[in-house]
Amino acid sequence: MKEQLRQKLGDEETNTLISNAVFSFSVGTNDYIAAAFPQSFVSRDEELVEIVIGNITDVIKEIYKEGGRKFAYVNVGPFDCAPPARARSPDGGCLEQLTAAFKLHNQKIPTVLQDLQSELHGFKYANFDFNKAFSERINNPSQYGFKEGKAACCEDRPYRGLGNCGKNNGTIRFYELCDNPNEYVFFDVHPTEKANEQFGELIWNGGVDYISPINFKKLFEA
Repeated sequence: MKEQLRQKLGDEETNTLISNAVFSFSVGTNDYIAAAFPQSFVSRDEELVEIVIGNITDVIKEIYKEGGRKFAYVNVGPFDCAPPARARSPDGGCLEQLTAAFKLHNQKIPTVLQDLQSELHGFKYANFDFNKAFSERINNPSQYGFKEGKAACCEDRPYRGLGNCGKNNGTIRFYELCDNPNEYVFFDVHPTEKANEQFGELIWNGGVDYISPINFKKLFEA
């Protein structure tokens, strides 16, 4: 990509563009889910987290090497408490085999980003606590303008949201859509548009309770 930019813009403009660009990361969730189903790790959470975070760190350093200086990170959301996870849980609660890995990942990321800032001259970042913001809406939906925080709007299964929303075989519809998606935190396994709007506002303008050391707006302006 950098070479293509150089051919179009020249070296100086390309270097300026890359150094001013914000590189956004929202990764990790699928790695932990894939490792958990089928259960391929038991008491190996720390090893897996080290691999995932190590890969993220390597990519960040490669981008930095190419001139990138601004990095936006969104941590792993509470998908251990998402509708598909609850449907797999014996008591309908959060799925414990995912919880430990998610929690450990999110505990380690702030230190990793701080270390990168100390190590790499000019490195700037924003770290959004997606897990906290999402969990608050799952557990207390009415405080944020929702009626339902645990079940999803779309899908005809226990807790709904098992990933078949919109799927059909040409004659039979395999899903059921709620009347008003804005009343739900989850659309399927993903947040609804209304929930995403709230997350977007926190990402862009949020305070240090949700995003640190600066928000995305300040990162873009830096």
